[in-house]
Amino acid sequence: MKRFFLSALSLLMVAASFGQSPEPAPTAPAAPSMRAELVRSTSGRTLNDRNLADGTMPLKKGMMYDVLEQRMGYVVISANSRKVVVAQTDVTLSPKPVVSTQISPATSGFTPGEIVLISAKYTLEGNQPRNVKNRLSKLVPTGVITEPVKIMVSDDLSSAATLESGRVTVRRSGSNTVFVRGASTNILTVEYSFNGEIRKKQAIEGSYLTLP
Repeated sequence: MKRFFLSALSLLMVAASFGQSPEPAPTAPAAPSMRAELVRSTSGRTLNDRNLADGTMPLKKGMMYDVLEQRMGYVVISANSRKVVVAQTDVTLSPKPVVSTQISPATSGFTPGEIVLISAKYTLEGNQPRNVKNRLSKLVPTGVITEPVKIMVSDDLSSAATLESGRVTVRRSGSNTVFVRGASTNILTVEYSFNGEIRKKQAIEGSYLTLP
């Protein structure tokens, strides 16, 4: 009788153990989305839909792209809606900034992103361009923006333009001498990227440049 009781108890314990669900295995945290910034100008290999190389794409220093894949020695980035392979030594990898989904009604419909200046020229038409990238970069917010940026275009962007705008030309009309102050209009030409897309805009002196 005792032996029968122990056997029955053992069967009950085995049945109870089958009824218990196993402990869930711990899952590794998801890797953060990455972006790649070009540390030098280079050319990347473009890939087709079958991930086969089908050409090259020039890439400029300072540009940022989303990383699609990271392997030993190279990364695959998204550039102009194409998969592009670049050497890992040509880029600096960093986590993508977290963009808040809470956008005010005034900026609804605007896609948040980051403006990266490539070049900025401020000059009279037909003249040698003046490089004003450093001054303009101080007026462009760093990091992710959630609304368009408006910048007043003026001679404050260029010391040379300020001096030139004050230049006086002497004209003679019969016995009269006329002093004419320079009044030509400068043009600001900006090349930049917004969320990896290269764009170009122009604005005349006295108007507003709106980015992106």
